[in-house]
Amino acid sequence: MTFRAERLVAPSGGLTATLALLSFVVPLSTDIYLPGFPAMARELNTDAAGVRFTLTAFLVELAAGQLVLGPLADRYGRRKPILIGAGVCTLATALSTSAAAASSSIRNGRGPAGASCSGSGPTTSR
Repeated sequence: MTFRAERLVAPSGGLTATLALLSFVVPLSTDIYLPGFPAMARELNTDAAGVRFTLTAFLVELAAGQLVLGPLADRYGRRKPILIGAGVCTLATALSTSAAAASSSIRNGRGPAGASCSGSGPTTSR
């Protein structure tokens, strides 16, 4: 039996920085979002429970996305899920904020944003 020694290559600084930034997506998206709850409730003419539901939808979809996208990333690699997740997360967030004429459009957009953020952030960047 012969054993072949494989050489380990350290990741580049750019890769490390990119993965670190992807790990910050979810905490940043909730920390920036929370202080705006009272203003959102006033502007959308809704109660606090309606605005809080958007955070609930985000977190539930984030958990579901981790359960689904984690095994897929292990099976098929991490590059594609990271790229697709980052793109869909950006698109869903942009659509939910640009169509913010009603609280229902924000609620409907925050769920997919949470699911796709799990693919670009905490699940695949580790």
